[in-house]
Amino acid sequence: MGAGLQQSFVSKIAPPHMRGQYFAASSLRFTISRTIAPLSIPMTVWIGYNWTFFILFILALFSAALYWLMFYSLEKKSLKWGSS
Repeated sequence: MGAGLQQSFVSKIAPPHMRGQYFAASSLRFTISRTIAPLSIPMTVWIGYNWTFFILFILALFSAALYWLMFYSLEKKSLKWGSS
């Protein structure tokens, strides 16, 4: 569900000559999640279900805040460029 949104966001903010680098950096989201997902199962044994889900919840909130910050700064720039 998020892949289309992510690609449209990256294509909006990336300069044409650097789109490949921007898309490569945005694919880190999948790389990081492929690392965290297998770790979450042993974490339930090490620290328990409650703490595992709490850590995953904090990571999800951090991700949401990061996306909001990126969209906010993009909107701010587009308003600044539009008024010039």
